[in-house]
Amino acid sequence: MTNQATAFKKDCKILNMKKEYPGYIGEITWIVISDLTQEQIMERYPEEIKPYTPFIRMTREMHEPIADFERNRLKFYYRARNHGDAYGYEDSTFECYHPEMIADSFALDEYYDLKCALAHLNETQRRRIIKRFYEDMSVIDIANEEHTTRQAVAKSITAARNNAKKFLSEG
Repeated sequence: MTNQATAFKKDCKILNMKKEYPGYIGEITWIVISDLTQEQIMERYPEEIKPYTPFIRMTREMHEPIADFERNRLKFYYRARNHGDAYGYEDSTFECYHPEMIADSFALDEYYDLKCALAHLNETQRRRIIKRFYEDMSVIDIANEEHTTRQAVAKSITAARNNAKKFLSEG
């Protein structure tokens, strides 16, 4: 690499508009990030800049907020992808992360059917089913938390399972 090419790389950073801005359909393909003016770039590096002409020039100061935004967007995308809940926190039925619920065979229509079946239960049955099977609480723990008997909780859970099975078999 010649001294001129090395100096060009030091003074100018080249970005492809279509890679930086997905969906961009303009005529200009290149962004040159440099603290030099456009005239200075053309004057100092005529051969090096030729393949990138026409271009848009940005200063490093102008480009930094865009670069920060992109770094943060990617950081949050990967964080959400790697650590996010399978169905999101908006869904009030499944607020906890349960790896056993996430399987390739667990299709969205089955999820929707299960959600509908839970919605058809009364509030007490739905709350106890969620505590028992999604929060993995024992019948005794549920009874202690709700200040009721173990038999009442067990009877409620059995009735909820029967109601959900009946709803699912009718659908």
